[in-house]
Amino acid sequence: PFAALRVTTCTTGVVMDTVGYVVGEVRTDEFTFVTNREIAPPRLEYIVVQVQEPTRKIDVLAQVTALSVSSRLLDTSLSYTEVESILNRLKSSPPIVVGTAQVLGYLDEGAVRFPRHAATPGTSVSPAPDDLLRKFFSTNITSGIEIGTLINRSSVPVLLNPNGLRRHLAVIAQTGAGKSYTVGVILEKL
Repeated sequence: PFAALRVTTCTTGVVMDTVGYVVGEVRTDEFTFVTNREIAPPRLEYIVVQVQEPTRKIDVLAQVTALSVSSRLLDTSLSYTEVESILNRLKSSPPIVVGTAQVLGYLDEGAVRFPRHAATPGTSVSPAPDDLLRKFFSTNITSGIEIGTLINRSSVPVLLNPNGLRRHLAVIAQTGAGKSYTVGVILEKL
């Protein structure tokens, strides 16, 4: 689903396609990246950026939280007639596609950790490999209960650790979100 701009290799040795580049101010918990319509990862998709720690590079997992499209030529201060005139002369206005991503963390010896450093502007952004997502969301679960798959990745199961259900459990969501169905699946699998 993603057309490649260039190919990069992450620290796990997996070859990934570049779908954007980190731009602007970068924080340890969130970053912005520029992409284009043909390769933009959809909202809620998982992506990876490399972050330079003092002694090593780490692959940090993030999730796309928003995408926006803008134009330098077609500004909101222009009238309908002005926009029509510009489009008639140029035939198009190349859009600028910008994404925002929430940092989820990185894997460190089987544990999920949060990075202490931010990515550098210009760092390439790649789709997260399914194998990384399986490890990230099922870390330290040896015999989990499969309760579904990731919304954008049907090949990545979501596992629930039954050992975490020893004492108290609450399933909270808005009406119609699937609480009863989820509890039914958990009980059936147990």
